[in-house]
Amino acid sequence: MGASSSVNNPDNSTNPQVNLQPDPRTVNLNHLTQNPRYQQFLRNLYGNNTQIAFIPGSVLMENLGYETLLSGPEIHFKKTNPVSNDFHIDKSSLQLLKDEADNNTYHLTFTFNSSSDGEILVYFDAKEVLDDENNIQLIINGTTQGFETIPHYFQAEKGQRYPHICNKIEVKQITEERLLKVVDDRYPIIIEMGNVIEKDMPRKRYFVYCVLTTNSMGNYGIKMLKQKFDFKGRTYELMNVFDNANSDEAIRDENCAICLMNPIDTFVLPCNHLCLCYNCAKDLKLHHNSRCPMCRKGVDTFLKLEKKPFKKLKQLETKKA
Repeated sequence: MGASSSVNNPDNSTNPQVNLQPDPRTVNLNHLTQNPRYQQFLRNLYGNNTQIAFIPGSVLMENLGYETLLSGPEIHFKKTNPVSNDFHIDKSSLQLLKDEADNNTYHLTFTFNSSSDGEILVYFDAKEVLDDENNIQLIINGTTQGFETIPHYFQAEKGQRYPHICNKIEVKQITEERLLKVVDDRYPIIIEMGNVIEKDMPRKRYFVYCVLTTNSMGNYGIKMLKQKFDFKGRTYELMNVFDNANSDEAIRDENCAICLMNPIDTFVLPCNHLCLCYNCAKDLKLHHNSRCPMCRKGVDTFLKLEKKPFKKLKQLETKKA
């Protein structure tokens, strides 16, 4: 082969040489070579021959006579958009309380925090009305009888309880299938929190999407599926990446778990481990069957933070203490 340079097998076997001709997907790994402690970690990720970790996967496999190493599922990068959300619902506090007079009627209650005055609206068998860019215009109830969305107004305060008397959910109004999962883009329950609009104050809305669950006794519970936030007419889906990020398992160091030098700024999804710098994440993306260096689970997406998270996390920990 007309290779410009090669990596020779250290035991002088007859294995073919590897062409190091530049590849457009090559990632600059100079930040790795400066740290002497990376060797064993790369062996765990890429095998005993750590030299091939510096070669783009497609170049290596094409020169060994195999198909491209990048034939697996494509891994995507997503960037975060920092926004200020005034509202938060504690998902562990979500409850459905059975009505004392009617076993088929339940009342929703939960704990929430708010840094501004606003209102809560609860929708049943609910559907989003979206614009062409998938921004939420409004939420509508299903055609069920006996359910009415009644606003509950609140003031800025932490640890508030949404009163169960504000709603009445009659579970027999729709089929059990539509209670337990999303059917035809309809969610069993959507909770909306919004601020009181005053002069020069932008509209903020926070949405929580839920399905019902059942237990062995036939009683219903509730589970949060996802969250969205709408700011000035632009809707964002919120990701619970900091649920694991506050644990010792998820964050053992402020430096990247691979190069051990650069500050970490990239989450691994779906395991939610915040453990990589952007450069190492780009390199890991090039390898087939990429796995999280913390838990070894498969990678679907990398989520890059635009701002360093540690100062904020430490401030939160200080406030809790």
